[in-house]
Amino acid sequence: MKIITLTYLMEHDIKELLIESQEEGFFFLTKLIAEYKNGQNVFNRTGERLWGVYG
Repeated sequence: MKIITLTYLMEHDIKELLIESQEEGFFFLTKLIAEYKNGQNVFNRTGERLWGVYG
């Protein structure tokens, strides 16, 4: 397992994960991506991090 800090969310291909989460009825990734794209939440404040876990 590999855990990394995501410095720029949109450089990672999470399309399949997004689709699967929506099909399962979970929309937190949809909200995360929308807020990241519009600059509302980009995890750049002191102490904030966005982590990716890859298996």
